[in-house]
Amino acid sequence: MGRPTMSHTVLFVDDDIGVLQALVRRLRKEPFEICTATSAEEAHATFARRKIDLVVCDWRMPGMCGTEFLASIAKEYPNCIRIMLTGEPTLAVAIGAVNNGEVYRFLTKPYDAEALARIIRTALGKRESAPSLNTEGLQSKQGIPAYKSSILQHVLDCVVCIDHEGGILEFNPAAEQMFGYSRAEILGKKVSEAFPACEFRDVLAGSLDTAAFMNVQGEVIGSRLESTAVRADGKKITVELVTIAARNGDNPILTSFIRDISKIKKAEAEIKSAENRMREAAKFEAIGRLAGGVARDFNHVLAAINVNCEILLTDMSLSSAIKAALREIQSAGERGAALTRQLVALSGKKESVSEVVDLNQVIIQLEPVLVNVAGPVISVVKDLSPSPARVRGSRGDIEQVVMDIVTNSGDCR
Repeated sequence: MGRPTMSHTVLFVDDDIGVLQALVRRLRKEPFEICTATSAEEAHATFARRKIDLVVCDWRMPGMCGTEFLASIAKEYPNCIRIMLTGEPTLAVAIGAVNNGEVYRFLTKPYDAEALARIIRTALGKRESAPSLNTEGLQSKQGIPAYKSSILQHVLDCVVCIDHEGGILEFNPAAEQMFGYSRAEILGKKVSEAFPACEFRDVLAGSLDTAAFMNVQGEVIGSRLESTAVRADGKKITVELVTIAARNGDNPILTSFIRDISKIKKAEAEIKSAENRMREAAKFEAIGRLAGGVARDFNHVLAAINVNCEILLTDMSLSSAIKAALREIQSAGERGAALTRQLVALSGKKESVSEVVDLNQVIIQLEPVLVNVAGPVISVVKDLSPSPARVRGSRGDIEQVVMDIVTNSGDCR
């Protein structure tokens, strides 16, 4: 194998100037000349000015993406070796780089400078030892296993390949990490043996039956299917998979690309729960506003009743019995006004008023009403404190508690 020399030129193309500067700094001692470009347009201009032996290109760039750029270089300068170095290691990018850009290697960021230098030296050395060998020959003899391995090693999706008998042919590192099984213990096993009983296993088996029945070739037979899988540690995860069918002679081969979407589904559930809570809060807020409005209107009615009671009580000609009834009406009106204040407070319009309240007086004032509420079956008996029983709180709240106790006493029989 030949060795690269300073007569070789390597072009790095990346829209991030910082990345280019780091590459130049780390590879400055390598036995080849380095030049840089920040866009596909600038790189094309460099190709027009000088001979480029190898180009290393990012995928995400303004204007023309890396795949399109490398495809154009493959067409115009077929002898230039092409390498994709990107922070977008998705399956679609990798397949595009291989099929359209005809890359020699597909590498991912963050990169290992020493490994990158070794790959560049190896590629240039092979070219030096066989000058007549163009990039197409290099790919057909050396590149195919390399780029297949590169895709499987670095793609973010899990890749699982299955033969027509359900045997597992491929299980990439992403699949190892997600399912918790090593590649060595999975390869060669049947799907039914490799994975515990779960919806995901049934989906894989069903896809194989579909491929055999439909006689498909290179078609997607299951797009973005969601199912539940079980990891080696027994943990359940939600996965999304796309399955493509191919044929090896008369027998189908399936390749499934799988993603763990458990976190996405959990986030969606949390968002939905938050939306439901917001809707419930909006309902309660609307009810509170309605209750506050009704309470204010009712308070006006009670005010009129109480004022008229005050006026009537000043009439000296009324009998004691009538005045007692008026005082009871007035007391009930005051309690009603206290209840409306509670409703207004609950509606957020006004806070409850905290004051010093004598519990003895509360019971004494409520007694006529409590007797009527209790009815003939329940007896209301007072057991007051010999001294004032003062507490701090809302009089209306305390009266409501006492009323609730008497009202619910009938259910205790």
